[in-house]
Amino acid sequence: MVSDSAPSSAGPWVRNNKDDIDPSKSYILTLPTELLTMTVENLGQDDMGMVRRTCKTLCNVATLPFARKMPTVRRFRFVKEDMDRLIGLTTHPIFGRMLSCISLSTCRLVQVDDKDLFNDSARLFRLREYRSSEIRNSTEELREQAHQSRQVYNHNMAQELQLKFFMSGLHIRSLTQALLNQKICRNFDMTLGIYDHDDLTELLMDSPALQPARPGKKDDVACALQILRTAIDMCHFPVKTLNLELQADHRAEIEINEQDIFWLKMQPVPDVRIEMTCCEATSVTEI
Repeated sequence: MVSDSAPSSAGPWVRNNKDDIDPSKSYILTLPTELLTMTVENLGQDDMGMVRRTCKTLCNVATLPFARKMPTVRRFRFVKEDMDRLIGLTTHPIFGRMLSCISLSTCRLVQVDDKDLFNDSARLFRLREYRSSEIRNSTEELREQAHQSRQVYNHNMAQELQLKFFMSGLHIRSLTQALLNQKICRNFDMTLGIYDHDDLTELLMDSPALQPARPGKKDDVACALQILRTAIDMCHFPVKTLNLELQADHRAEIEINEQDIFWLKMQPVPDVRIEMTCCEATSVTEI
């Protein structure tokens, strides 16, 4: 990787040959690395991301400035796509050590019963057959019912995938690997946490099809903390701060204090600072 203090690299012919770019379109690559880095640092985050995908030389030059501007607090759900993204991020030699907080969603999707939607669709279908004067209205309602049925189907498929992911144990293995990657980066000041206001959950709950079938998810704070504790124990990550960002009024603080499911049993953590935001009230505990 090229850093701010890196010496100028080889001449333009070597760069053009390495990056396989048409010489008539590669004038910027003839700049010394110092000037090229200064140029890239003045770009916005979106433009910098595009520059990184242009060629190897520009990717090397733009990676560190890009990492400095990227969000350092990242949120992840316990689904395969997010856990793969977490591992990829923590594996990166630059992006990984830039992370200041990894926060995990407490959201667990639950199956939505689509029986009522099916009955409504059957009723509208019969209405369209026997009452020709209302065909237009019933057709529009059928179209809306079909759309809602697809939303419920997609939600239930997502729930099944998440359940299989949990049953395979990959959620714990993925988080453990991510923390091991952070140990390799020596990013020991990174905060770990959980949150219960999932954007995906809010999107699903705003779906008209899911309104009568609430809840389509549950916030399992105890499970999220147990997963976090297990991963910390397995990789002996020396966590210093826990950030519990909880907006729902689900007695999480009482559950945590009474069940003693987390910090008192974490062997590699002698002292932990716990920052809890519950129902917009913040408390800090030193253990």
